[in-house]
Amino acid sequence: MADVLLHFKRDMKEYKDPNEYKVGGYMCFWIKKLKPFRMQERLGHYTNEALALQIGLNIVADAKGSARRVLPMDVYLNLGYDLRYRTVTPSVIANQFHLLYL
Repeated sequence: MADVLLHFKRDMKEYKDPNEYKVGGYMCFWIKKLKPFRMQERLGHYTNEALALQIGLNIVADAKGSARRVLPMDVYLNLGYDLRYRTVTPSVIANQFHLLYL
């Protein structure tokens, strides 16, 4: 997890005042990219992606002072699939988080 924080802090230095979506998106991206969490394969194929989504969405919710967003299962699965199998940038994830909170 230390690598995730190092990459995250390096990227955040580029922005003078990043919004909550960007902060959540970048944290989600680096968790997804570096995969710091290890679990037995039978316990979850998408462990890092699921945790990345939850952590990113929690960052946004905490910054907005709002309740945690409960996503419909199909949205959650699609976002997890995208994180796992598609090329996404931190900005794309930030935009997805923004759309979820409109």
